[in-house]
Amino acid sequence: MMTYLTVLCKSKYAVLPLLFFLCLGTVKTGTLTNVQSFYETAAAPEVPGGIFEGYRKTLYDVIDTYRGALSRREIEIIILTESNGIANAVSSGGENYGVGLMQISSIALKEFNQRYTMDYRLEDLYDPFVNIEIGCWVLNDYYGEIENPDLYKLYNAYNVGLYNHRSYYKHYQNHKYPDGKSYNSLKRLEWAIGVYDNQSWRLVP
Repeated sequence: MMTYLTVLCKSKYAVLPLLFFLCLGTVKTGTLTNVQSFYETAAAPEVPGGIFEGYRKTLYDVIDTYRGALSRREIEIIILTESNGIANAVSSGGENYGVGLMQISSIALKEFNQRYTMDYRLEDLYDPFVNIEIGCWVLNDYYGEIENPDLYKLYNAYNVGLYNHRSYYKHYQNHKYPDGKSYNSLKRLEWAIGVYDNQSWRLVP
C-alpha cells in the first residue's frame, strides 16, 4: 500500500484511471467525496490519513498549476456548475458535448491536442487531472480575449463559446438569450457561487 501511495503522489496521470474506474465504474453517482470515503476506509489500517490524502494534494496541485489568471475558488465553482463534482459526468447531449468534471467537449479536446501536440483521447477526459488541465486552458484562453473578464463572463463564454458570448453579452446579465429564452446556466452559476461561498461544498473536502 505504501508503494501505491508513493506512485500516486509522484505520477501525474497514471494512477487516476485505476482509482476512478475501480470506484466510479460501479456506481452512477460517484462524487469525489464518495471516492474519498471509499479509499480512506480501505486504506486506514495501513496508511495513516488514508490513501486519498496524497490524491487530494495532487488534485489541488493540478488546479494550482493550470488555473492561471483564475483563482482556485473560481475553478471549483465552475466544476460544481458543470458537473456537480461528478468525475464521470456526461452531458445530456452525449460525450461529444461534455465529459467529466469540467464537461470538456470533443471540440475543446481537439483544439487542445493541436495547440500542444498532445494525443489525449475522449476516454482520458474521465481522468480528473486531464479534465482540469484542459478546462483551465480553455478558461485562460477566453480570459485573454474578454474585456474586463469576471467569473460570469468567463462562464458564459465557457458555456456557449467565445463568439456566442460576444453575440449576446448584453443579454447575459438578465439570464436571457436574444430571443428571450431563459438562460438557466447562469442561474446555476449563481447557485454554485452561493453553495461554495457558504462552505457547503468543496471539490475535495
